[in-house]
Amino acid sequence: MGSSLEINRLIYGKNDIQKIVSCAINDDVCELFIQQPDGSVKSEFKPNKFWLAAHKTLDSGFKPLNGNQFYKYVKLYSNRDQFLDDRSRYYRNSTFSIYNEIESAQVMYGFTFFKGLKPEEITTLSFDIETTTLKHTEEAKVLLIANTLEKNGVRTRKMFCYDDYPSQREMIEDWCAWVREVDPSVLTPFNGVGFDLPYIEFCCEREGGHLSLGRDGSVMKIDPKESHFRKDGSQSYSYHKIKIYGREIVDTFFLALKYDSATKKYENYKLKNIVKQENLEVTNRQFYDAETIRDNYRDLEEWRKIKEYAKYDADDALNLYWLMIPSFFYFTRSIPKSFQAVIESATGSQLNAMMIRS
Repeated sequence: MGSSLEINRLIYGKNDIQKIVSCAINDDVCELFIQQPDGSVKSEFKPNKFWLAAHKTLDSGFKPLNGNQFYKYVKLYSNRDQFLDDRSRYYRNSTFSIYNEIESAQVMYGFTFFKGLKPEEITTLSFDIETTTLKHTEEAKVLLIANTLEKNGVRTRKMFCYDDYPSQREMIEDWCAWVREVDPSVLTPFNGVGFDLPYIEFCCEREGGHLSLGRDGSVMKIDPKESHFRKDGSQSYSYHKIKIYGREIVDTFFLALKYDSATKKYENYKLKNIVKQENLEVTNRQFYDAETIRDNYRDLEEWRKIKEYAKYDADDALNLYWLMIPSFFYFTRSIPKSFQAVIESATGSQLNAMMIRS
């Protein structure tokens, strides 16, 4: 029987840094975002190395490891491009590495997110958009972005509307500036990865703007490679991973699929249906037929109703998040993956990452 210290290292990793809410890698620097007692977030910078494991020395850069497992040698890199070059070059030599740079660092150094934190201590932002189309066409337009922010136990709402700005770019960039100001660690839209964020990006970039949502002011990045979120053994959803520097995206559509995997109680996975089944509807709110918004928004009286309806749309996704997230949040303390990756990845890969770390 191992000591309690050994068991804790097995479960939580060998690094006991507390209150990590996000992480970013810049070649040989690992930036950890640490929650402060007042709810703010500060950065701590640690050294980082990329690594490639092999069962034999493939060049002079490989050094021996302790023990007598299959992978007896490792090569360390300060530059990601050099690591990727060797990863490709030695692919057929039974090498092993982790492509995701955050997971690679977590396995290497043994740190995990959220030690010493509760879900309600994390600043969390939900948002929802109303649009003129469902596709990225010339007629595409973001009519409004409704936001619900939970910070230090206080819930606030803010809306950005097309008729308050001269252009889509100015509205969206003002929204980005506000997001950076309120500084959420978690963004939790419903189908935001599949629809909202790519749509907002399209409308902004069409006018020469960018979604500068990163904690360092950097632009949101959408992976061109298609990924698949597996609902079960027979069904999956295609999407493109989205990265925002220093923030975690927890799409409550994916979260609902995971949450419902055991019970399968939801009639469908539409937001309004799930919220109704869970008795989480905002009482006495304005309702509106969302299918008619694109036709009615130019009518001032209808626009007033639409805005009143949209005001609480982001509450729906946020209420789902608080209902569903605790078990995944606390599990993330043990898994060498980001919070976002824990939601987007399968349980098998999460357990594999724990075993590789150990």
